Amino acid sequence: MTRSLEDTPLAMRQHHDRQPPSAPHRRFRQKVLELPTSTGSYLNYDRTAVSTMGSGTKSSQFNAESSKGTTRLDPGEFYVRVPPREFFVDGKVFIKLHTEDAGSTGDRNSFGFSTVVYEELAYSQLRRFVVVKVRPKENYCLCVPITTYSGQGAAKKSIDKNAHAIVYTGSSPPEILQGEQGMNKSPLRVVPVRPDAKLDPRSRVNLGKTYPVEWNTKVKEIGRLDKSSLVKLISYWKALMNA
Repeated sequence: MTRSLEDTPLAMRQHHDRQPPSAPHRRFRQKVLELPTSTGSYLNYDRTAVSTMGSGTKSSQFNAESSKGTTRLDPGEFYVRVPPREFFVDGKVFIKLHTEDAGSTGDRNSFGFSTVVYEELAYSQLRRFVVVKVRPKENYCLCVPITTYSGQGAAKKSIDKNAHAIVYTGSSPPEILQGEQGMNKSPLRVVPVRPDAKLDPRSRVNLGKTYPVEWNTKVKEIGRLDKSSLVKLISYWKALMNA
């Protein structure tokens, strides 16, 4: 059987070594509530993303509704902070791409799900966090998440209302939602990094969950708690951690 030139080892190797042309990029407007997040919280200015219209690997491909390729973080907003000690301070509020085990109910065909090593399913989403303790010697900080529970706030069943507090931007806190009566924590105010940075009025900080965040993570700044709110945040968090 005669082998064609393309079948020769050299030709096959050269073909393999060739890099595919860069995928075309385009800017598109994306509603924030369509982002893959279980929090439901949003920032009004967090609407522009860069979409790569091309194929991704099995471990990184997201099934975005807006494209058949991957959705990339805006490098002008999400980047590693240098020096990190000036950025990651108590009360700092930011957003990052957070990935965790998808559990047994995850749908690998939905946006945000991906197959990782060992053929396990993971779920990635944009999540908001606020720093409660800095670990400078270990180059990371401890944070608590900000969430809306898909718009339910602390009225969601199966959560501890007293482990949550309203967190807001603006001059005055929003009204509590129906079913949130009984919350015993004062609202916490965030001073936004720029005027158009606004949290969803249904945003609640979960003081009962703590996450370590490495300083080499790409993050987007939202703002920082004001002084009085920061004192309350740390007090609430320490009380729950020692309970």
